[in-house]
Amino acid sequence: MKDNDFTNSAVVRICAIAKDEGPYLVDWIYHHLYFGFDQIHIYVNRTTDNSLSILQKVSEKYPQVTYETIDWLDYCDVQVSSKLQNIAYAKDLSLSLEKHIDWWLCIDVDEYWIPNDFKTSIKDFLKKTSSDSCQPICFQWHCEVGKSVPFSFLENQHGYFIPPLVKTITPINYADIKNVRVHVPIYDNNCAPIDANGKRIEFDKTINQHTTNAMRRPKKAYIVHRMFRSEIEYTALLLRGRPSQPLSIKTNRPGYKPHNWDKINRYFDWPKNNYLDYMSSRYTAITDLDVGSYINDDIESIKLKSIKSIEILKKLVAKGDSEAIKVANGLTIL
Repeated sequence: MKDNDFTNSAVVRICAIAKDEGPYLVDWIYHHLYFGFDQIHIYVNRTTDNSLSILQKVSEKYPQVTYETIDWLDYCDVQVSSKLQNIAYAKDLSLSLEKHIDWWLCIDVDEYWIPNDFKTSIKDFLKKTSSDSCQPICFQWHCEVGKSVPFSFLENQHGYFIPPLVKTITPINYADIKNVRVHVPIYDNNCAPIDANGKRIEFDKTINQHTTNAMRRPKKAYIVHRMFRSEIEYTALLLRGRPSQPLSIKTNRPGYKPHNWDKINRYFDWPKNNYLDYMSSRYTAITDLDVGSYINDDIESIKLKSIKSIEILKKLVAKGDSEAIKVANGLTIL
């Protein structure tokens, strides 16, 4: 089957896991529907906010957006429940194969697939990039640095940096996945992923799922990782902790990178008219959903979590906790 025949009729699916993502769900869903993804499925876990009410509203208007709770995993032994992400991905892969999904992408709610012209749909991109062999495509992370204004959205001309991690979209009927992983699945020996420019991706031989330094440059499409957002949102997120650690603060963070970080040397440069068209469409779509009250409640909850997180961080930093000091690096609100 030729590539054009495959991608013209392809069904492209995203799956994600969401925990207390109320203020961000609508933006994230809108974004990926705008760029032509056919199906979005969200696994909600351990949420305490209005996520389920928001998703109910969204799914009523957009039936291609579905969701389910996976709190049942918490009844399993901790060695199982700590693998929540892998289990959810494996479940979704199995379901996608049954439904004859063509392209399958797992990303988080703070990750946005973006073409560099801010216009090309995912299907047009796949048509142009994927060869007749239909290889998996790895999209390099573009980590957005923090915003000075809390709860603001994607912004043109904002700074970013490129770390060695990717997220991968897979043609699951052509590339056999042996094991799911967070960044790059393990494929059979005959499958070699490519980058967003159509070149074979190169991985570091010593660090699992990391790309080589040569791969870390802008491509025709990428994943914007909103890992910082703002100081308030960053500190609130730290309270989620890690399933594998007993500490109440997440310690797998490299420190906060503010909007005026002195090492920023890259800025998003999307065509102005394409970006403005997108933002205009976004405003209309979100207003029509009428979920503002839910989102505002969840924003206030995040502010309270930030205050609590900062109190804990201050105590840990005062004790000389090295992990807490690393996580707190770059923050001005401590």
